[in-house]
Amino acid sequence: MRHPSIAPSDARSCRASFELYVFRRGRWVVDAVHDDKAFAVGEAKSLLRRARGLAAVRVVAVEPRNGEFHESVVFYGSSGRAFAGVALAAVSA
Repeated sequence: MRHPSIAPSDARSCRASFELYVFRRGRWVVDAVHDDKAFAVGEAKSLLRRARGLAAVRVVAVEPRNGEFHESVVFYGSSGRAFAGVALAAVSA
C-alpha cells in the first residue's frame, strides 16, 4: 500500500513508523505517530486505561519496502465498554 504523504522516492531513506489509532464512534482515527514501537504500544495501553468512551486502540507499523509502504498491526487492545466484535471487524478497514 502506498502511503499518500510520502513520495516513493523517499521510501528508501525512511525508517518504520508506528501509528496509534483510536476507535471511537464506529471508526478508526489516527491519534499519534511515533518512531519507537515500545513507546507507541505503551501510549496505546495508557490511553486505553484512562480514556472514557474509547472502544479500542491499535498500533500499526508502517514500513517502507521497495518503493511502497507496508502496514501491519503490532498491538490491539479493547475496553470492556464496547462490543469487541465491532472493533475487530474494523481493524482491517
